[in-house]
Amino acid sequence: MRKPIVITMSLVIAGMMIASASAFSFPSGLSSMSLPQLSSPAMSSNLGAISAPVTSSQVSTPSTPFGSSNWGLNNLQFFQPSRATAQPPGSSGLGIPASDVGPILQLMSQLPSPEQLQQYQNPTPTPAPVNTFTSISQEIPADQVIFLEVSKNIVFIDASAQGFKVPTVTMNYQYDDKNKKLLLKNKGGTDISGAKIIVGYTRQDDRDSTYLFDYNIGSVPYDDIPIVFTGSDGRVSIILNGTQKDLMPGEKAELTTQGNNLMTTITVSNFGLVPKSNIELKDKL
Repeated sequence: MRKPIVITMSLVIAGMMIASASAFSFPSGLSSMSLPQLSSPAMSSNLGAISAPVTSSQVSTPSTPFGSSNWGLNNLQFFQPSRATAQPPGSSGLGIPASDVGPILQLMSQLPSPEQLQQYQNPTPTPAPVNTFTSISQEIPADQVIFLEVSKNIVFIDASAQGFKVPTVTMNYQYDDKNKKLLLKNKGGTDISGAKIIVGYTRQDDRDSTYLFDYNIGSVPYDDIPIVFTGSDGRVSIILNGTQKDLMPGEKAELTTQGNNLMTTITVSNFGLVPKSNIELKDKL
């Protein structure tokens, strides 16, 4: 009774071993059995890429630490060598691709030379700009004169501080810009024959209610406003509050200051050339 059982168990174990060996050689077993239905188009379609034939021109299998299987990590950029460290044939040997060396050398060739750098470190001083305003001749035509007018007005900021006072008016000149006519009061033998510039001066002062119209030949009376240039076409340069003002005919400069409830405004107007034939000396205006 025991002997038949042993024989039966031996046969079962042998059968299991044969089945296992057949499972691991399943593809080769199929080919040896020549089963055409397993290689039909329908089977190839169901198996997809696994059953499709693969040639060496379609897939490369570089050797990596992970084997030569197409299902490995061969195509991931993370596992490829860096361009900065790899030195394949044709490399510059500098740690950079040979194709990058040419552009770098070209850029370096455009850098300034030591002589040029020296010029940058010690640049040539920029010459001072030429004052083109004073480049014109200063010769005023003999039959004409420049007429410049300076007006100074002093008024109260708070008008309530001004009391009533009888105004005092002094009139020593009158000017008609429309007709270019100038009337001057004869002040002890005034001579304009050699004059190049005549300055009319007006002053209004609310503190004492005075109104002054006076003139001078060659300079500004009463206030320090230097005339530093006169041009043949009637242009004038003056110094107003420490700053040079260049005035072409028809132009003016203005300065306003405030303090102690007073506002003072100085206006310098250039009326340009006036024919001497239009200037009249009078004993009384």
